[in-house]
Amino acid sequence: MHTTPSRLRRSRTPHAVRVAVLTVVSCIAAVVALTAGAHPAHAAPGDDFHTPPAEFASAPGSIIRTEPMPLFASVPGTDGTWPGSG
Repeated sequence: MHTTPSRLRRSRTPHAVRVAVLTVVSCIAAVVALTAGAHPAHAAPGDDFHTPPAEFASAPGSIIRTEPMPLFASVPGTDGTWPGSG
């Protein structure tokens, strides 16, 4: 039996459709599995730093509140000292 290009195309079409359907079904199943047990996020109770005080200066650039912050990433200067060390 001689195989023509049209026969090859017809024989590959069901396979391509099957692969496409399986891909879509797999994606839908993954989305359902990942979101089935999801609950709405709730904010953890935090400190009052982000709550503005009752009264503060209203001029542009006024500092409302400050808090010390540790340096997470720093590079030593040319003289060998680290930023924030003194």
